[in-house]
Amino acid sequence: MQDIDEELRLAGLTSKEMEVYKLWKAGKRVTEISRILGKKPSTVSILLKKAKRKDESYEQLKKRIMSTFEERLKEIEDRLVQAETLAIIAWSEAVKRSKG
Repeated sequence: MQDIDEELRLAGLTSKEMEVYKLWKAGKRVTEISRILGKKPSTVSILLKKAKRKDESYEQLKKRIMSTFEERLKEIEDRLVQAETLAIIAWSEAVKRSKG
């Protein structure tokens, strides 16, 4: 599993957005984050809003990718079962012919 900074970078967050977002995820309120970072609450709110939007979009993208991957994997598994079944049938027919 990737660390949180790498995930947030992949989501497209800037370093300032990451800083605000991580504090918010740690339970800090906008006013606290503002005080900690020495920024206006309005600036923190804007950064947080952008960070949330980017992270949400990234999470949705990951879910779509995973869903597609799982669908394709299921298709491959189904094809393998079909191939195994055909191989067993062919083997069974060959055994019958050799005995009879």
